[in-house]
Amino acid sequence: MSGQISATQALAHDGSFSTQCSNVNSGYSGEIVTTCYLGSLVVNSTQCHPSPCAAGSAATVTLANVDSTHNSQAITAHDGSYSANCADHGDFYGSFQVTCAYGALTVDTSTCVENPCLSSASAEVNVGGITASRSPAAEVVHGSTWTAPCIDINWDYAGDVHMPLRYDNSSCILMELGCQTTGGENITVGNYTWVLQPSSNVLKDESFQVDCASHTEQKFVGEIRVTCGRLGNYSSGPTKPTNGSRHW
Repeated sequence: MSGQISATQALAHDGSFSTQCSNVNSGYSGEIVTTCYLGSLVVNSTQCHPSPCAAGSAATVTLANVDSTHNSQAITAHDGSYSANCADHGDFYGSFQVTCAYGALTVDTSTCVENPCLSSASAEVNVGGITASRSPAAEVVHGSTWTAPCIDINWDYAGDVHMPLRYDNSSCILMELGCQTTGGENITVGNYTWVLQPSSNVLKDESFQVDCASHTEQKFVGEIRVTCGRLGNYSSGPTKPTNGSRHW
């Protein structure tokens, strides 16, 4: 602590006056006694001491780039400290340290951890103009990512959506899927009806073939060629059957 003290009026030998320590250094409390001795001022600052932090003292808490205010509930001595709840200042858990130094509070929030995403949490995801809500299968630690298949949101896309705090759909690839291995359309050949389905996903404007014999107890032979439209529309027609066979 350093500063300058001067008398405001003439002072007799052995006369003295007092000055608040905070006038010299705002972080100190007490009084400085200045005495006139043989024409010189003698300063005694032994009664000055670092100031405590008053009840209601404020400190700024910054978590995830968001500022909030912490107020102390009681007087805290210089160099004294206590713990406060991270949850009072955002979506965090744990506690942080509050320390008093020269009448001012400081905080250390390095021990605060953001809450994980629970399996009940959800996020809105947009893929190719279609928006859907997706939830993780299990709890996800803050800062980690989880994935959702692009095709579950928009079946024209392959790949995965990466889901951190904000979703990233840049790995979704437009593939204009025409027919999937689920769904399909019924087809009837003679007295036999079954569902036309490819064994693997088929792109728009491409085709797959279905063997008639395997679906008609060998009573019909030949193949049905199925062409897939953009949204799973099917168009089909038989290939030329073998001689003497019945065909659709």
